[in-house]
Amino acid sequence: MSYRCLALALAICPLTYSAGEQLMPTAEGTTWNYELIQEKPSASLDLTEPNEEEHFAVRILSR
Repeated sequence: MSYRCLALALAICPLTYSAGEQLMPTAEGTTWNYELIQEKPSASLDLTEPNEEEHFAVRILSR
């Protein structure tokens, strides 16, 4: 069964590379906007207590 999965993966790889578009556009002037979420684990061992989250806005401009 693992040989079949490998053969399928090898058959699909050329199709994904010939798609034409870039995965991440890098043209000059391209802007990426992300929201970064950082979780801080709670100090207690109570697993039902939610973790503290910090949200950060990230903006990257390609030059």
